[in-house]
Amino acid sequence: MLPTFTVVTCVAAFVIIACLAVMRAQQAEGSRALARCTLEGYIVTLLYITVFSRAAITEMRLHLTPFEDFNPIKWIGFAENVILFLPAGALLLAGTSCAVHTGLWFGGFLSLCVELLQLISRRGIADIDDLLANTLGGLLGAAWYCLVRKAASKQHT
Repeated sequence: MLPTFTVVTCVAAFVIIACLAVMRAQQAEGSRALARCTLEGYIVTLLYITVFSRAAITEMRLHLTPFEDFNPIKWIGFAENVILFLPAGALLLAGTSCAVHTGLWFGGFLSLCVELLQLISRRGIADIDDLLANTLGGLLGAAWYCLVRKAASKQHT
């Protein structure tokens, strides 16, 4: 079972994404700027959580075999990484006029940057599973944003 903090974070992310989607659908003034500022704050927070808050380790760790030795605890970590990157794709779309697949690419790019920073700074383990989970999170966040915005647009017109 996922920790309570992760579930609360997921619910909060979905609510914030939905609010931004509704604002954009209603063409609220400043909604793009708010989304961009939120994205910038999210990226800073993400980098702090995933890289800068960690102590350096002595050796570089790199895992390139997907789903190696997966067990229930690793699946929880996978789910947490998906949840952590939900805002990435959604906030990008909320601040621009991009399509859903852009959330996939942005989530993947942002995740690659995080994994490389962890590898270079030795503040974590660069893991292919994290890259896959984070990319999926970016895609799911973008898809959720588009669904809510589309529904809100229909209600607004």
